[in-house]
Amino acid sequence: MRAPITFEEFVLYFPTLSSVPGTQINENRLGGQAMPETPAIRSRIKHLLVDALHLQGLSPANIVDDAPLFGAGLGLDSVDALELVVAIEKEFGIRIQNHEVGEEAFASVSALAAFVDGRLAAAGNPNAGT
Repeated sequence: MRAPITFEEFVLYFPTLSSVPGTQINENRLGGQAMPETPAIRSRIKHLLVDALHLQGLSPANIVDDAPLFGAGLGLDSVDALELVVAIEKEFGIRIQNHEVGEEAFASVSALAAFVDGRLAAAGNPNAGT
């Protein structure tokens, strides 16, 4: 059995996660800080993490907004990253391109919520900013 790959290797091995063209990450919306306009999105992402990734013994309420998702934080791996991308696309009705699956957008729940909120806003979705 092959050893799990790192998150960085995952990004290299999966050149496209979606065939629908996406928008670029809005760098100004990330910055690694919690975005006050996305509390509902952060909550939905926390529930997705627990439910879609089957994180036994972890409650969405116990996930810290700014804690790293990979490595020392929640300890997610490359397989979790792929499952999370699919779950986010399905939950929010957005497409995530391979170049968007990076350490910055997927650094924490807050960064991911800001990324999703930016994509929803770019698409004119009324759920953006909630």
